[in-house]
Amino acid sequence: MRSQSKSGVIHLDDHSISRFLTSTKPPRPYYLLVFFDAKQLHDKSELRLQDLHREFSLLSSSFITNNPDNDKLFLCDIEFKESQSTFSLFGVNSLPHIRLIGPDVKNPKESEQMDQGDFSRLAESMAEFVESRTQISVGPIHRPPFISKTQLGFLIAFFLCWTPYLVKKVIAGETVFHDSKVWLAGSVFIYFFSVSGAMHNIIRKMPMFMVDRNDPSKLVFFYQGSGMQLGAEGFAVGFLYTVVGLLLAGMTHGLVKVKNVTAQRVIMIAAILVCFWAVNKVVYLDNWKTGWRTKKEKPLTFPFPATQSNMEEQVETLGKAFVDHYYHLFDADRSSLSSLYQPSSMLTFEGQKFVGANDISAKLNALPFDHCKHAISTIDSQAAAATGGIVVFVSGSLQLLGEEHPLRFSQMFHLLPTIHGTFFVQNDIFRLNYG
Repeated sequence: MRSQSKSGVIHLDDHSISRFLTSTKPPRPYYLLVFFDAKQLHDKSELRLQDLHREFSLLSSSFITNNPDNDKLFLCDIEFKESQSTFSLFGVNSLPHIRLIGPDVKNPKESEQMDQGDFSRLAESMAEFVESRTQISVGPIHRPPFISKTQLGFLIAFFLCWTPYLVKKVIAGETVFHDSKVWLAGSVFIYFFSVSGAMHNIIRKMPMFMVDRNDPSKLVFFYQGSGMQLGAEGFAVGFLYTVVGLLLAGMTHGLVKVKNVTAQRVIMIAAILVCFWAVNKVVYLDNWKTGWRTKKEKPLTFPFPATQSNMEEQVETLGKAFVDHYYHLFDADRSSLSSLYQPSSMLTFEGQKFVGANDISAKLNALPFDHCKHAISTIDSQAAAATGGIVVFVSGSLQLLGEEHPLRFSQMFHLLPTIHGTFFVQNDIFRLNYG
């Protein structure tokens, strides 16, 4: 099976796991290093699943190159949609996830999980993890060169041929770098690049648009939610900012040269109106994305005011409003949930404990599914008199995309007030209900 893979990574499923692991009595004559993958989460750049899988494949190919006759270690991968039973067998509920299964392991859940720190230097740190746990030498990692020798030769030849012509143009002052218009265009481009969020799009690998979940025949260019910005949306905002910047530059550097006072005033008023329109569109977009409104309107999103004298009477209302808001964010924009937690917040998810908004957000964003829909059955709320907070208990079902049957769940929230008169989630306990 390993010889059939280009990198030497063996692709497993529920059947092959049963064949090589659960149906084989220990001790087995080999170690298994398993990479758990989910293709539907490849677009979540913060998980780096594709990058880590490439490094995992590089580790495998390097091990085979350095140890062609070694049958003591096999590197494998498993995909979530193909092998959901295996994910449950190992207790995997977040990604990225890599496990080392030793020869004497009987229960898959007792196998050793690779910590996040072992991903820090990618294939090299993965190799160190394997060598320290198995005493098997992986050897050096063989990374492909950035450019091949043939490409390097062509580049050198091209540079040598171009050098005399380039030197002549530089001496004569006839290069593009001597043209002021090029510098002006470059300045405008850099300004547009900085205000449009283009660097964010590159780092996060954000798409220009996405397909509407409710109507696959439609495209979404503007995403409603504060935790995500599509490429087209950033370019639209960047265009408006650039228009304002160019108009202000024109008024301060060009309009002062116009001798006709009436013309100056007309042009200035027109420019101010365009600037007002552009800024108004940006503010409107921000309000639409975050749910906040200007003037006398109040935000419709959580957190809610905690300083009401009749809060005891409104506990049920506040509890329901929080639940509606929480699961709306979970289903539409899971990354925004971090705003509901603080550094002291605690989450217990299927027995796993996480502390702090960053770790909790990382856990929720790493769940091995992308699209889901919560259906709430019951909401029970109580006032926590000692703390001035609210305890909310929720039961319902979770429908995953592509799954026939929903998953039943229960979740408890303990909401605490802050000195600013708002609530945050101090305690969060989640359990799936089986049976």
